Amino acid sequence: MTRYNRYANMEKDMLAVVNQATRESLRTIERMKPEQYGEAFFRHAWAVEQSARVAVKWGVLNRDAVVANLANDFYYIAKERYGMEARLLIRQTLVQGIAQGRRTNR
Repeated sequence: MTRYNRYANMEKDMLAVVNQATRESLRTIERMKPEQYGEAFFRHAWAVEQSARVAVKWGVLNRDAVVANLANDFYYIAKERYGMEARLLIRQTLVQGIAQGRRTNR
C-alpha cells in the first residue's frame, strides 16, 4: 500500500508539473500562430521571387484572416491531444516501473 501511494503521489506531482507546462505552451502557441503563419508566408514569397527573379510587393497579412484560417479541426484535435499524450506517457512509464520492480528515490 505504501508503494502504491508513493507512485500515486508521484504521478499526481508529475501531472501537476506537466499540466502547468502544457497550459503555458498552449498559450504561447496561441499567441504565436499569426507570427508563424506570416513567417512561413513571407519565406515562401521570397522563394517565389528568387525563382522567378521578379520583385513582388506582397503587402501585409490580415491578422484576423490568418487566425480564422488556422482555426480548423486539425488544429483543435492536435491541441486537445497535446496534453493528453504527455499524461498517458507519464502513467505508462510509472506502470512499467512498477511492473519491473524499480524503486523510487522518494
